[in-house]
Amino acid sequence: MECFETLWYLFIHRFPNGMRGIEWFQRDKGHRLPLEHGALLALLRVSSWGRLIHSDIG
Repeated sequence: MECFETLWYLFIHRFPNGMRGIEWFQRDKGHRLPLEHGALLALLRVSSWGRLIHSDIG
């Protein structure tokens, strides 16, 4: 159950600053990642997850 909570906070839940966890991470830490990790983060592009998630909810 804990893994679902982690996914919830990363990709669905919006924090008081209006950002999801993955958006917040990308803004604050993304530029410091090694190239390979930055490429992985690009695969998890925030807008793609947002469209996927909200198309199922809305």
